[in-house]
Amino acid sequence: MAYATYDSTSPNPIALAYQPIAQGSTGAKAWTYVSTHLKTDIGASDFISDGNDLGVNVNDTLLAISESSGVSFHRCTAVGSTSTTWSAGLVISSAS
Repeated sequence: MAYATYDSTSPNPIALAYQPIAQGSTGAKAWTYVSTHLKTDIGASDFISDGNDLGVNVNDTLLAISESSGVSFHRCTAVGSTSTTWSAGLVISSAS
């Protein structure tokens, strides 16, 4: 199953978990994503296609919780109009 953007008929987009609130803050935001996708899927440059629309920036982080491969932590390395690139991911906990 493919990633479902925020405007799809059955959306399951990444969700904003933390945003710096200090005035003028340029700190990184933290996102979460819960699905059955593997961390390698998330690390593919064309997997999350609506990051730009959601406000993802380079150096934002993503905590991915996969029902099939466990928990991984990713960092955004590039944002384009139709793709968001995340690092390959560091496994925090494997599914067992």
